Amino acid sequence: MLANVNIWNLIIFIGVLHGFLFSGVLFTVKKYQSTANKFLAYTVLSLAISNLQYCLLDAGVISNNAFRLSTELLIVPMFFLFVNSYLQYRTPVKYTVLLIIPFVFSLIISISSLIGLISGESLNVIQENISSGYTLILIGLVCYRVWLYKKSTKEFSSKRVIVQTKWIKQILIIGLTLCVFWIGEIYYALSTGNTGLYIYYPLWIGISFLIYWIAYVGVFKSHILTERIEIRNKKTLTIRKRSQHKFFSTALFSKIDSFIKEEENYLNPNMNLAVLAAEFDKSSSYISSVINKNIDISFTDYINIFRVEKAKELLKNPDYNKYTIVAVGLESGFKSKSNFYTIFKKHTNLTPSEYKKSPESFNSSENSTL
Repeated sequence: MLANVNIWNLIIFIGVLHGFLFSGVLFTVKKYQSTANKFLAYTVLSLAISNLQYCLLDAGVISNNAFRLSTELLIVPMFFLFVNSYLQYRTPVKYTVLLIIPFVFSLIISISSLIGLISGESLNVIQENISSGYTLILIGLVCYRVWLYKKSTKEFSSKRVIVQTKWIKQILIIGLTLCVFWIGEIYYALSTGNTGLYIYYPLWIGISFLIYWIAYVGVFKSHILTERIEIRNKKTLTIRKRSQHKFFSTALFSKIDSFIKEEENYLNPNMNLAVLAAEFDKSSSYISSVINKNIDISFTDYINIFRVEKAKELLKNPDYNKYTIVAVGLESGFKSKSNFYTIFKKHTNLTPSEYKKSPESFNSSENSTL
């Protein structure tokens, strides 16, 4: 007979089921099988098992002295390994082992409790304190890894796909907030002697939300990265024909044009006049003037035309039909989905989706400046 079934632990249980279903899909569906997604699946599975144990404890299915796996000690380590893989770093096996040592230590303590060496109450206090402290340390480590990545990718490299990290920071903020609640609830229970599990409802519901957030956002971002890497690893497409527009030849513009177009630096989403000025040891205003006098358009339009042409190539090439339009846009040098759609429509009078569906003969009516 269940002692305590209410709307709150039902909501938590639904989140648990979702976590098991999601991790199962990542483990079994070939489309989603990758190193990054494997660690993402372990992250979600650890969250789900942790919540399941507390949910069963709150509902009276298991007792407070029952054997319990401290999978909360695996949540952030698995997420750290996911982030490492997502940011295209390799984690040595010895570091992976170090990350799970606290979980192994907690498992030994749980077994000691099971055979009566440690009381169930003492076990819970030890596990909660170890888990909360270790989680905070690991969140700091993930933050440091993201910071190092951002620092190391300030310079554009055509050999490496620079990925977005804002969503990781958002997850870390949510995780840190949950940790604060967790620690506060632990010390509230210790100071007041309140053993009611209802005080942990906000934390468990928060974890249920985190399961949904990590599941959908993590898989989406990881899938976009996979697509971008596949696009970049394709054989170099045929070099586009030079425009029939007659350039007013200058030595500097010829160098700028080669740097932007032939070396494909237009694919750098951070390419701007300041970067060009530094490259050619001239002022930004002078570089802008040289471009404008040679082709009678602004630098922004000049570089965006190459990006639009690259996107058009990829969108019309049947080899890339399986990739999302967002991945194509980011691989063409645009900073974001909105930036891609706005500029593409400005230069073609069509959205990327509309262009992809349009007949080849429509190209003759498009507004291509170069």
